[in-house]
Amino acid sequence: MFQGPFFRVNLCQPVADSSFALASHIVAAFCCVILPLAARAQFGGKVEIEETSTAAEMRAAGQGFVSSVTMRRPLPTRTLPQFLAINPSLSTVWPGLGTLLETAKVSDFYADLSRRKLAYLKDGNSLSDHNYLDCATVLLLQHPVSQRHGIRLQADMDVVTDGSDPDRAPNLSDYDSARTSDWFLPQTAYTWAGPPRTPNPFLEYYPAAVARLDSYRSLFQKEAETDKGRIWRLLIAAVDAQKARLKTAGLSGETIRALKNSRSLLGTEDPFVVLPLNWVSGSSSP
Repeated sequence: MFQGPFFRVNLCQPVADSSFALASHIVAAFCCVILPLAARAQFGGKVEIEETSTAAEMRAAGQGFVSSVTMRRPLPTRTLPQFLAINPSLSTVWPGLGTLLETAKVSDFYADLSRRKLAYLKDGNSLSDHNYLDCATVLLLQHPVSQRHGIRLQADMDVVTDGSDPDRAPNLSDYDSARTSDWFLPQTAYTWAGPPRTPNPFLEYYPAAVARLDSYRSLFQKEAETDKGRIWRLLIAAVDAQKARLKTAGLSGETIRALKNSRSLLGTEDPFVVLPLNWVSGSSSP
């Protein structure tokens, strides 16, 4: 059995070979090949091997060597002590929270979010411990005096590095910190209304970067013509991969139009929370 914060996995081993050493190799292969990278770190090294049938019988039955996967779904936070364990300052900034929690009900949105995460994992995708456990609760509140209703969402808030706004950050160097992220993108789906007054610096940066990569590729190609070593082939492949990535990130027609005609929210300057679309579109009720 493999066990982590939110899942447990049982493995089946053919009865013809009870060698734990061989079982360990099977387990290692399972971790490296089948489990998503983010999930592997959560196992903690606990292994349970079930000897149920021979390899031929297991193949014939189409069972594979994973007998079951148990997912752990967190209970919603509901009481004041549970909230204070997350943030001790809540009782100070929200003095009446304890009273509201006495009659609070868990919103269907919380179960909907859990279902979506489990479906995402079942499809073979990965979620880190942080992202799987990022929402503590979604509660329906009603004030005992005014009778007004509200929704209490308690969740982690991440700050993204994507986005560019030339009116507030006109120079490429303004994005040096954000660009340390391997997955930085100059635009997001969240934008301010109206086109920028100042040209976006990434409109010049991406073509110039591709041109520099082309010059490096020419140098590596010349070396590869006289030196058949693997290093030059790897460098050429790396350059080609980066060119493809730059063209996708900054030179696609959609991206160029967005950079010319809109200003993205800046994650470090414009904090925002992203909620599932059905929560705000009216397609489902809380």
